[in-house]
Amino acid sequence: MKLRVLLAAALIFSTNDLNLAAGQAPPQTLPSQHRVRTAGEISDLVANAAAGDAKAQTALGRAYAEGSGVPQDFQQALQWYLKAANQGNGEAENEIGILYRYGNGVEKSKEEALNWYRKAAHHGSAAAMFNIGVAYYNGDGIFVDDTKSYTWFLAAQEAGDLSANDAVQRSERERDSLRQIDAYLDLAEMYRVGQELPKNEAAAAKRYRKAADTGNLSAQVHLAAMMILGQLNPPDYAQARRWCESAAKKNYSPGAFCMGLLYRNGALGPASEAEAVKWFSRAAELGNGSAMLYLGRDFWKGDGLKLDKEKAYEWLLLARSAGNLEANADIEAIHKELTPSQVKKVEQKAMKWSREHSRLATPTVMQLTP
Repeated sequence: MKLRVLLAAALIFSTNDLNLAAGQAPPQTLPSQHRVRTAGEISDLVANAAAGDAKAQTALGRAYAEGSGVPQDFQQALQWYLKAANQGNGEAENEIGILYRYGNGVEKSKEEALNWYRKAAHHGSAAAMFNIGVAYYNGDGIFVDDTKSYTWFLAAQEAGDLSANDAVQRSERERDSLRQIDAYLDLAEMYRVGQELPKNEAAAAKRYRKAADTGNLSAQVHLAAMMILGQLNPPDYAQARRWCESAAKKNYSPGAFCMGLLYRNGALGPASEAEAVKWFSRAAELGNGSAMLYLGRDFWKGDGLKLDKEKAYEWLLLARSAGNLEANADIEAIHKELTPSQVKKVEQKAMKWSREHSRLATPTVMQLTP
């Protein structure tokens, strides 16, 4: 097992202050004032904090945690941090996490510390992002995951945390290129979805592009999908086509599905159902559940294909077996339009197709409304 070395070169506290285990990086707080606050400063903080100013509440909480201008009192610190945290202040949430990490004023819990770091990261705290990276690196309250730790160190670095620079460099030395690409994809998805980090489509595209440039097919199609969905300004359908077609030529089913979307939505000129169906068919044959759903609906409605309810039912069944649960409502509806003998025949055909194509993976891609 490799040695867990100190992650950051310039940390806020000394190891003596925190009694750290050798080789672990401490969670990070915001820089201390490195001086005792005056009575006037404390008076102003109290007034502003009592008036509901979240920044003042956080600063007052830190003063109590440090004993800066007031007697050190972790319980008072916690109360003021909680007031700020209730307003979505990421700095205060990170500080609460640190209290739990070391059991200051609360029962020590690495798991609860991590919960607060996650809340803080969602509200934009770069220090909390770094702390999550440390947690994954050291296994503090969660399993060790070097890729996840690298992902969070990258996030912290991009959010302006200088302590993350050394951690990112160390992570890059310790990981091969494939794991680095996994981290890029993970970070891009977090930015795109906006649950773990503040939603940032430009940052997501930046990471997808970096992975796409290495030839990663998933990144290429996700980047193209963002272009198609209008999440990048201005949209670039020509580049989206290049990425999708490149992936499709390597038999990556989301690439073929993406090409179908481009033709269906008229992004490459006049909409062409025939071309869309051709690409959806190719993606479906490669195991793509989204393409199967689209084909099923097309056969059912006769869009770009001759109406064929049995074929529609077959593709919808296959879509569900590939993990696309959107097909359930369609399956229930079309089932009522078929005879029992038709249902039995189609179900047998679908089972046979699944057995013959069991080797296929079924990667997905961001959806557009059909």
